Amino acid sequence: MCLSFSATPDPSQEQTQEHEAHLKSKETARDYKASIKGKANGDPTIVASCFDLQKVLPCPHGEASSFYYKRKLSTYNLTFYNMSSQDLQCYMWPEHISARGSNQIASCLWHHIQMHASLGKTVFNFISDNCDGQNRNGFVAAMFWFCMKTTPAVAKIEHGFLEVGHTQNENDSVHSVIAQVAKRIPVYTPGQWATVARGALRNKLPYAVKEMTAQDFFDFKAISKKIKNLDNDEDGEKVRWTKIRAITFNQSETDFMTIHYDDKVCRVDLMRRKRKSDEPEGQLDLQVLSDPAGVSEDNKKDLLSLCSSNLIPPAHHQFLKKLPVLK
Repeated sequence: MCLSFSATPDPSQEQTQEHEAHLKSKETARDYKASIKGKANGDPTIVASCFDLQKVLPCPHGEASSFYYKRKLSTYNLTFYNMSSQDLQCYMWPEHISARGSNQIASCLWHHIQMHASLGKTVFNFISDNCDGQNRNGFVAAMFWFCMKTTPAVAKIEHGFLEVGHTQNENDSVHSVIAQVAKRIPVYTPGQWATVARGALRNKLPYAVKEMTAQDFFDFKAISKKIKNLDNDEDGEKVRWTKIRAITFNQSETDFMTIHYDDKVCRVDLMRRKRKSDEPEGQLDLQVLSDPAGVSEDNKKDLLSLCSSNLIPPAHHQFLKKLPVLK
């Protein structure tokens, strides 16, 4: 929006007002980030993390020009930067294991919360970009609700969203360091990307890496169906998902979600039934995500052609030959 506005020679009053509101939202998001970082610095039970999905990491990766003209195997890397301790946690997985949608983001968040809760952390403050398809949606909200219902040690979870066009955060430098390390090392398999990430350093601290398996991804869409209401707040107004600045869940009221907009704060009764015929929530079971595994036939054909020409060393051929093909 800033670039568009600056390129407009004679902006209308409406455009000027929209731009001013945008700048105000940017400052509000930055102040919010500084606030939760300050709270975490003074309280060891609080985790304040920003997270971001790195640009796709391709296999193979190297200097051979032939690599550029072939389809590759993608590896995904969701990074969490702890703004207080400066620790960095990577969650990595290849495309043939799972996709990179809201279920996968929610699953990584789930593992991150459970890991820190086991270490005595009770309050979680997350910041991310505002991608509705991955971060700001009902599946992630359902995961937070599920945490409240099944992990009593977690007292509070809050997830704030950065302003569009101003989503730069500490993870950007983390991703840059990983990319710089990879310039010196050829990468042929997803496991080697994990090795590259472990070899990267920030403030002399190595990056921690969890290599996700298919069993680590959960179906939070199914969990969201246990929730009776994600559509309307207590005043009966429609939830404006694309306008949400933050969502909050508290252990004291597990079935309520607090929504923060620019102009107001409201609550959503998650268990308010829309119809008398609605069934109660039932047993909360976390199911492994049933995700189509594999790569496209054309993708595998290109990878095997690189094996045939020995541009990919023989030591990695067996792994690539065994890649499942999507049906």
